[in-house]
Amino acid sequence: MESLLSALLAHGFSPEQAVVVYRAYRAYTSFLLGHLLPEVTQRGVASNTIDDPDGSTDDGRADIGTGFPMLVDLQDLLSLDETGTEFGNH
Repeated sequence: MESLLSALLAHGFSPEQAVVVYRAYRAYTSFLLGHLLPEVTQRGVASNTIDDPDGSTDDGRADIGTGFPMLVDLQDLLSLDETGTEFGNH
């Protein structure tokens, strides 16, 4: 997310435009993953999360305040629920 938003903003997109492009990217990747998941599980590939070999309880989440300045700057726009608009439900 950080890289995509940074690239869009660096190439002249407004924050609002960058968030719209990000949402389109997220919709596409969600569709793609949703389509591929049954395909790979049908072929016997495990669809569970990767096991942590050292048994740590770290959930993999990074502190958003460190290393993700675009996410911090755009968190108000990113947190808006636009699903009704995105799917045409008025």
